[in-house]
Parts: sequence; structure tokens; C-alpha cells
Amino acid sequence: MFTAVVIENFGSLVNPKAYIDREEMRKFKQAWAEVDLDRTGYLRRRQYASFFARLSGIFEVRPYPPHHSIPALVRASAALPHSQRAVDGIDLTLLSSALRTVDYASVARRRRLYDRLYHEALVSDEPGRGMSFANMLLLLAHYKLIDDDEALESVDLTVDASDVADCPICSSARPARPASRTSSTSTGSAA
Repeated sequence: MFTAVVIENFGSLVNPKAYIDREEMRKFKQAWAEVDLDRTGYLRRRQYASFFARLSGIFEVRPYPPHHSIPALVRASAALPHSQRAVDGIDLTLLSSALRTVDYASVARRRRLYDRLYHEALVSDEPGRGMSFANMLLLLAHYKLIDDDEALESVDLTVDASDVADCPICSSARPARPASRTSSTSTGSAA
């Protein structure tokens, strides 16, 4: 019964917009392979930031979205030959325009998520080994795919007695009730 409830309610754990397909897993594995050059299956503490920076798609955790990264801003602000306000090949007017599109509240949320992930990875790392591939994947899945505010609320786990009574699996698993006792079953007693 418990397993059925967990399986049925698992869908409410995961953000419906978040779906891990083969391409997302391929990108995760590629980012891991670019950092875990010794192919140990573990990342050391000094490798976490580099790994997080390489993640993309559903697991992307950078404080700034890719289009607001420094290289992207430099490319978007490249000075043209007729630029009036250019310094070292960067048009300051274009750069100012690009910076005005940054959603700083979103950046603050993304930064808090990054900090939590980084801290949790540090705390979870195995002494002398680091963080395993599987544990890192679980950590990222928890923070990126599961909405803690909506996951497995107690309301989702309550079962109405009428639902159980109508369930053929539940009724077959229920032990038979013992026969009710009547006063005729007790014979002779002295008081």
C-alpha cells in the first residue's frame, strides 16, 4: 500500500516543467567528463565550481544566465568602427543597454541556489574521495527538479477510508476479522 502511494504521488514531487531526457543526461555526463579527467567517478572540492560552470540545460546552476555571462556581454557590446563611446573594443552604450536587461532579483535567487548547492556538496563530500557522480546527480536533481514547498504534502498522503474499502488490492491484503464474541461463548464462571 505504502509503495503504491509513493509511486502515485511521485509526480507531485517533480516540477512538471522539469524533465530529464537522454540529452539532459548526456550534457550532465559531458560536463562531468570535462572535469573528472582521471575518470575516478568523484570530483574533489576544488573541481565543484568548474563543474557547476559547465552544466547546462535543466541542471544549469550559474548565478548569471548564459546570455549575461561576461563573454556573452563582451560579444554583445563589441565596438563597431563608428562607435562614439568605445574602450578597449567595447561599446559602453551597448554594454550599458545589455546590463539594464539583467533581472537582479533573479540573479540573487540563482546565487542563493548556487551557494546552497556548493555548500551541500562540501558537506556531503566523502573524505579523501570527494563527491561521487551519483550523489552529485541526486543533489542537483533535488535542488533543480523538486519543489520542496509542494513535494509530498501530508494532504497528498492521507487516504480516505472509503477509498481503501473500494480498493481490491487493499481489501485482499486486509486480515480477516475475528468472529465476534457473544455471551454464549463464555461458559460457567464463579464469582
